[in-house]
Amino acid sequence: MGLSQLEKIFNPQVIAVAVAETAEPAPDLKTQILCGNLHDTARPRTLYRIGPGPTREGFLAVSRTEEIREEIDLLFLTCPLRQLPAYFKPEILGKTSTIAITKNITASEDRRILQEIAACARRYNTRIIGVNSSGILRPPIQLNLSTHPHLPKAGRLAFFSQSGAVLGTILDLAQELDLGFSHVAGIGSLLDINFGDLIDFVGDNPEVDAILLYLENIRDVRKFISACRSVSRVKPIIAIKSGRHPRIHEVMHRRVFAKIGSGPVYDSAFRRAGIISVDNLKELLLAGRSLSRRNIPVDDRLGIITNSGGLAIFAVDNLLFSEIEPTPLSKELTARLRRILPHKLIQNPLDVGGATDTASFAAAVQACLESREFDALIILAAAHQNLQPRALIARIQEQLQHDFCSVTYTWINADARDRRRAASLANQGIYVYFSVPAALNAYLYSRRYRHKLNQLTALTPRFHKAYRIEHLADRDFLKPFLTDEVSELPPSPTRALMQTYGLIIDPREDDLPRNHLALEAGGDTDVEFGPYLYLALHGVAAEIQPEQSIMLPPLNPFLARVMISRSAAGRAMARRSPEANEDLAIILLRLASIMTDCPEVYGLRCVLLE
Repeated sequence: MGLSQLEKIFNPQVIAVAVAETAEPAPDLKTQILCGNLHDTARPRTLYRIGPGPTREGFLAVSRTEEIREEIDLLFLTCPLRQLPAYFKPEILGKTSTIAITKNITASEDRRILQEIAACARRYNTRIIGVNSSGILRPPIQLNLSTHPHLPKAGRLAFFSQSGAVLGTILDLAQELDLGFSHVAGIGSLLDINFGDLIDFVGDNPEVDAILLYLENIRDVRKFISACRSVSRVKPIIAIKSGRHPRIHEVMHRRVFAKIGSGPVYDSAFRRAGIISVDNLKELLLAGRSLSRRNIPVDDRLGIITNSGGLAIFAVDNLLFSEIEPTPLSKELTARLRRILPHKLIQNPLDVGGATDTASFAAAVQACLESREFDALIILAAAHQNLQPRALIARIQEQLQHDFCSVTYTWINADARDRRRAASLANQGIYVYFSVPAALNAYLYSRRYRHKLNQLTALTPRFHKAYRIEHLADRDFLKPFLTDEVSELPPSPTRALMQTYGLIIDPREDDLPRNHLALEAGGDTDVEFGPYLYLALHGVAAEIQPEQSIMLPPLNPFLARVMISRSAAGRAMARRSPEANEDLAIILLRLASIMTDCPEVYGLRCVLLE
């Protein structure tokens, strides 16, 4: 999609609304809200109302779209889908940049109509947002081109949603959390404009610090993953995917008349694309808020400093459940802290004591910063008569000019006046949390994002063992078994295919030794993402730990090792036979090559003994 077309979507100068021809005297409620928002926020832009009925002040009335003589930046179609073809004529498409379709699919016949109008629009380079689009919001320029009744606060988050109801829920939650947005779009069922287009558009936009997504399915997988891999290197992308449970997946398949990929494959795709995945809508906003602040540590060395032993125990307990331990103090730093806090237990987490004043607390933090032993510090400060958190933060910020470290501030016992003071600090780029869980989550999000950045930029490691993968040169032996659809091969050609790639299969699976660890590696096909690989335990062990590690091909040695590290099979093997990890990685690379070269084949499976 051209950049100028997306710019016209988010700041159109000529807007038209086509009102459905119905027996009702007034448009439906959503159309009334849309027209009201245009009236209140879109002027002095040029506004047209197309169709019968009274015209609201500020709109130019025309009975037919053909009567508009100027170029239309954004045309809203609020009519039932069966009436859409009347607006996809050459004389209309030739002067229209983008069409937003607000109605949803209600019958199987609608699918055929949508295919026809999408083909017409492509011929004239007219883009479509929807169907079931809830519109566009641009809070920084006070523009509401949507069916949502209120314009949210301006901010630095971009949010794109397939569901209008979820979009409304997120905007309501954001108001409670005092969060703002730069770009908001309800993109509906992805008939044309999709997540990849919008992510590319805001990826290099300086107004956007983080991108939030609510998605149900993806139409153009390659564009989506390519856009996310590119943009997530410079700004975080946080997503929530609905329909992850198998039963919900079946319900959604029937409701939206679309093929929805499985949850585990989506999780794998998100990891591959550098996306932070969350589980609920509030977490989506909280992760966006935390990561938009760009308080990202350069490594995993963590220190915790507090004036409450209870807060220290609570924080470390929560971190241990995430398999994160505070970094031990060096002898030099321990000795220096003993001089600052002579009667305190010196360890990490460091409890400076409930009666410690601001100067002593700041001196302890300064010692930790000057030691350069930490990449991140979490400050848990409970306000009392001897400790003023705002003064403490000012001293720490002064020290950070000389010793860089990612610092997360937590202000406990803050009253309304304290919160207002903290809000003023946010204007200086200093962010304060008011509960330990909020601070820990902020640190965990930043840590996850840095790990994803490391994976996106990781160099491919070299194996100690030499290996070579021969690719399939002659596919003739496969032709009798393949159809136009993805196919499962019979045993004989499966063995021949796998042997071509260096995988020798022993058919005597029933004779496997009972006292050896057995793994299962293979390939299958997802309805949205296509071929994928999986690794799991096999046999009785799989009944105890049935989860699979999934990865989309192609693989390189680094991704193969990541796939192994994320699997119960790999962890079990690492404990029993660490040197076999490289052999397993090479097997996965061979399987990935098969899946890449022969995507029309699925159901490949091999059982591996340690």
